[in-house]
Amino acid sequence: MKPRSLLVAAISMALFASCERSLYVEPEYVIDSKYLMQKDYEVPLQTGKVTVVTMGEDTLAVTDMALTIQVPSDVTVTRAGGNDLDVSYVDYTALPQFTTGSYITASVGTYLFEDSRDADYDYNDAILHVKHLVSGSTNGKRNFQFKVRGVALGSSKQIGFGFTDNSGVDYDLTDNIRRDLFGGRGGFINTEEGKPFIAGIASSEDLDEKYVDAYPFPYTIVHKRKEKTQTAEDLRMTTGYLLYDLITTANLSSGGGENSQALKFYIKTEGEKFYVGEYNKNLEDALPYGIRVPETQNYYPLEKVNIHLAFPEFYKWIKNESFLETTIRSGKEVIIFWNDVLKTSKENCFALDSSGMWRF
Repeated sequence: MKPRSLLVAAISMALFASCERSLYVEPEYVIDSKYLMQKDYEVPLQTGKVTVVTMGEDTLAVTDMALTIQVPSDVTVTRAGGNDLDVSYVDYTALPQFTTGSYITASVGTYLFEDSRDADYDYNDAILHVKHLVSGSTNGKRNFQFKVRGVALGSSKQIGFGFTDNSGVDYDLTDNIRRDLFGGRGGFINTEEGKPFIAGIASSEDLDEKYVDAYPFPYTIVHKRKEKTQTAEDLRMTTGYLLYDLITTANLSSGGGENSQALKFYIKTEGEKFYVGEYNKNLEDALPYGIRVPETQNYYPLEKVNIHLAFPEFYKWIKNESFLETTIRSGKEVIIFWNDVLKTSKENCFALDSSGMWRF
């Protein structure tokens, strides 16, 4: 090669390397609340009354102070007697155990996680069903109680689970979900095609005795009683959940309008935390490492099946290219999201046997 050719080649290589460096952008991780599939709802107040907010059989809030809670994205707000979110006002005398200037709220959801920055986005590395109750007062501390059930485990890593509260403080509920939420079983659980559904905790004896001596567990394993007088759905119920000890966090600020449910849930593995709704905003078409779906979600992607194959409307929903459709169910009009059964590619999904699971 002639000297001039060598010089041109060297310059070209330098320019290419410089271009590569300029294209690289450090990751910046942010959390998008869209992936929680919830919206803020400011609880209305009425002087001299306690506000009670319910949705179906679930009570979401009991309060007489300014409060913002999170409710499913597709609910509508009505007064007492409506089908979705009901708001009623109750006399203090009807609630003798209620303390003036306080609140109690509840939230339930199912969380689908990826366990790596190099994700395959099948969202079944860890699937957990979580209910948390929050209570507090204007000048008091917040008290949390969690009920957690293991749904699926498609990871060989040791995975922890916890949350960051409104003040930015982390609380690890467990450092090993396989041990605590899946009875210490090995292998993938409820993610592989053709495999039957296995309850996360089928009996209190599932927990290996060697762990009982080694760890001071901050929870109780709870099973719903199965009685012949109950419905067939209750009788099929075999899976349990963990009821965690009460957790007290930092003081509320005095400004009012607190979002009592604004907790950030995460899994922790290999020294990293992966939050629900978290993604790298500097990566084109980045997806979150965790998604919250309604508690009654019965389908999720099979092992190594990308979420867009299981739910073809998912990417459209992310890019806001899909308009919201509605259908009639149980005599009322409901919104159809990307994860609705009508939008699901069932052959690409594991079908959860949720018989009786959600009533806890």
